[in-house]
Amino acid sequence: MNLWSEREKALKGLQEELLEEGQLIDRAFQQLEYIVQALDASAEQAPFGRAAALVTAKARSLAQGTYSLMLDGLGQEAGAGGRVWLEAIELLTYLYQDPSRVAELWEGRLPPAGKRAKAIGGFSQPLRDFWNQSASHIGLEPDSWIHVINWQTGRIKTRFSFSPKILRVNMRILFTMLIWNIHEAAMCLHHASGGISKALAGQIDSLKDHGLRVFHGLPIEALSARTEAT
Repeated sequence: MNLWSEREKALKGLQEELLEEGQLIDRAFQQLEYIVQALDASAEQAPFGRAAALVTAKARSLAQGTYSLMLDGLGQEAGAGGRVWLEAIELLTYLYQDPSRVAELWEGRLPPAGKRAKAIGGFSQPLRDFWNQSASHIGLEPDSWIHVINWQTGRIKTRFSFSPKILRVNMRILFTMLIWNIHEAAMCLHHASGGISKALAGQIDSLKDHGLRVFHGLPIEALSARTEAT
């Protein structure tokens, strides 16, 4: 048995029909790593930076774990990691909106994730609820098991066939969350170091716009018009 057969097909796809999408994901991970390093470097002057660096590093690991499951064809199961990753992203928001909250993190008295989401005016509750039902807990709700049924034969599946189309959809979700993560981490860096460079801001905007064009089909002309309008 080759447990990694679907991953091998997915990795081949990232060198062929999903090349540009894969390169965008790689750039996003590199951007997130750079911000972690910058936050860690700021920690000598601002303890806030150390906390934000730790949370961002954890978020980056959760993002890679989510991506890894997607490459194995386990997109549904990737939602379990995505659920915790979402909490890490929102924790960054919670910290930079009120930097005094960093004491709650260090002292082990953070409010529950749901209360933190309400405190920041979070918009992720529908996604949180979906992952709670379909990925983070075991149950017989349709969203939890529909992907393990072969609807042609009615039999249960234990292996999943590689589908470039499905992987691309999952990569689009992953990229969207990566961009959100990068933005919130950059906001923490802005607080920790007194600002971010124009070069870094430009790189983040370029990555986001490239991703919108590739994953969402937004034409370059629309991107240019939007940029000029702002």
